[in-house]
Amino acid sequence: MTCRTAEYQRAVADSDVLTAAAVIELEPVRADDAITLLTRSIPPGPRARGWQPVFDTMKRDPGGPVATALSGALMIVLARDVDGACSAQPTGLKGYPDRPSTERYLLGALISTRFGRDENGSGPAVQGVRRWDPEDATQWLTFLAIHLDRLGTRDLA
Repeated sequence: MTCRTAEYQRAVADSDVLTAAAVIELEPVRADDAITLLTRSIPPGPRARGWQPVFDTMKRDPGGPVATALSGALMIVLARDVDGACSAQPTGLKGYPDRPSTERYLLGALISTRFGRDENGSGPAVQGVRRWDPEDATQWLTFLAIHLDRLGTRDLA
């Protein structure tokens, strides 16, 4: 199984072992399906209501930056986690002019969301779990990325 179409096609061209393998290529998630996925994964209440302006934007402009950025499962999950964790009003998604900017916003906020503190800033977001300082996590993850790049691999193991 792979998510790298070009690399897979090269592997097939270079070998006869993969020629009989099944190929499934995912289609983009439609705006209405992304809305359904997010609606089902956001707890009811103020946060769910806070998403309505984002959903309205996606319905009004299915080819726009928000809807196209949320056309894949990864970005849908990031939107739920990043904007859903920040506040009851996920306004960050609507402030960017294009898909790449919207995706950069979501990816850029991932570390602070995953490694941050609770809403009061007083302790770990998950009780009993050691949390890293977001700045420290960014430095370590950047170091690892540069190190793997220099080694010419994506294999952390």
